[in-house]
Amino acid sequence: MSSKSSLLKPLRHLLQSHSLAAYLVPSNDPHLSEYVSTYHERRGWVSGFLGSAGVALIWQWDRIGMRGAASDEEQKSLPGAFLWTDSRYTLQAQQELDLSHWQPMIYPHPQPNYPEWLERYGPMVRQWIHEEHAETPQSKPKIGIDPQLITLKEYRQLSEKLSSAGFELVLLAQNLVDQLWTENRPPMPHEPIITLPQNFSGRSVGDKLKAVRHTMRQKGCQYMITGMLDEIAWLLNVRGSDISYNPVFLSYCVISLDEGVTLYVADNDGKRLSQNGVHEHLEKEQVRVRPYDKFLDDLSTELKVEDTKGNNNTVSPTRIWISPESTNMATYTAITKSLPSAEKSQHERYIHEEDSYIEKLKAIKNDTEIQGFRDCNIRDGSALCKFFAWLEHQLVVEKNTTITEVSAAQKLLEFRRQQPLFVSESFAPIVGYGSNGAIVHYHAREGKCAALGTNSMLLLDSGGQYKDGTTDTTRTMHFGTPTQEEVENFTRVLKGHIAMDDFVFPDGALGGLQLDIVAPPFFWG
Repeated sequence: MSSKSSLLKPLRHLLQSHSLAAYLVPSNDPHLSEYVSTYHERRGWVSGFLGSAGVALIWQWDRIGMRGAASDEEQKSLPGAFLWTDSRYTLQAQQELDLSHWQPMIYPHPQPNYPEWLERYGPMVRQWIHEEHAETPQSKPKIGIDPQLITLKEYRQLSEKLSSAGFELVLLAQNLVDQLWTENRPPMPHEPIITLPQNFSGRSVGDKLKAVRHTMRQKGCQYMITGMLDEIAWLLNVRGSDISYNPVFLSYCVISLDEGVTLYVADNDGKRLSQNGVHEHLEKEQVRVRPYDKFLDDLSTELKVEDTKGNNNTVSPTRIWISPESTNMATYTAITKSLPSAEKSQHERYIHEEDSYIEKLKAIKNDTEIQGFRDCNIRDGSALCKFFAWLEHQLVVEKNTTITEVSAAQKLLEFRRQQPLFVSESFAPIVGYGSNGAIVHYHAREGKCAALGTNSMLLLDSGGQYKDGTTDTTRTMHFGTPTQEEVENFTRVLKGHIAMDDFVFPDGALGGLQLDIVAPPFFWG
């Protein structure tokens, strides 16, 4: 923890040199991935918190205060580094953060998420900054962020909230954490890429592109741009492993209505695409490959954005389709540089903003994909049954007391690897024995994990990536005689699951929190 806290001082020097009051460090990578490669784990590196979700906000000062707060509680001095994460990680944040330097902000309770918190309490912090650090009352303190790590939609919303709180959101050309993380940083991932045959995908690349271009034509768009890794892998029938447990590779994709497809992907040694028939596959589908790091430059210089005069003297602009929810600000800024007019008011003339059509296509599973899901769950279920039979024999018959949470996970992986079409685990397995099972997203570590036995419950949450689908299975088991309390709690949870399964979802009820009322009554009685 101390080593992570020591990073705050040089980071604050960088904040000073950029005239920033604070700096935001999100969890995601430039592709807005929930799970990222080790190279992109900036928030974890600077804070020490290793949960998959969270945003760090580091102020220029090691402690901050509030002025004009509604209560004494809000006026107290706080550590100058905040870490927002959701309630799944309440215990983990407390354990991994140095609480003398970091303030855990758990949402939705007891704290709102960071945009709402800054909107609500930002004016009080701003007043403290002006009073304590001789800022002029008219100035707006600046909060910086890497434009590759915030979407267009997020940028607009956060800018508005910060402005109402008296702050200004600024985009920095270079990531400040990158300037410090110069030693022992994992390299950019460059893992093998493979093709996914049509007997697994159920649909050819040409057929998918035909559907995309049909909709582009209807919307009057000449280009569609995406940096979402799952969309690119699905569209081009290729898979990778740049991010652990995820069959994707770092890339961007530009689809032209008339000039083919351009895939931006790193291939530094020239072998990545030449192996596994990937180059031939892409060439057959008329996909041009460009270096990953040329993407932003190409957007600024190579898009042919112009006003075209038709036969009846009507003028039609070149239009570019992007999704505000999945396009980062660096991409958006590069696109605007290619436009004939630099006037912001003219951007909407050339940029078509709408949810990704590729995402919608991907969500409609074909018969081959559906059958693949069924088949891979059967094979994965076989691996689980073999594992549970082995574990029961070891614990009950052999009285083996040396099996730990970590070694059990390794044994389960052995059984999965025996199954046809297995590629990898679909996430880090959660094996929690006894009280460890109560820790949401618990991760057992060698030397710091529990030994399994027959005196408590075992939670196993795991899954596999197969060429024909992905699995995710959770089971709670007991290999001895459970206590009456365990039986009652297990039964209450089971009743809650049954109630959710029987529930008819009303229109618009998409979020888990909206449906949370269905299961908890069985826990309250």
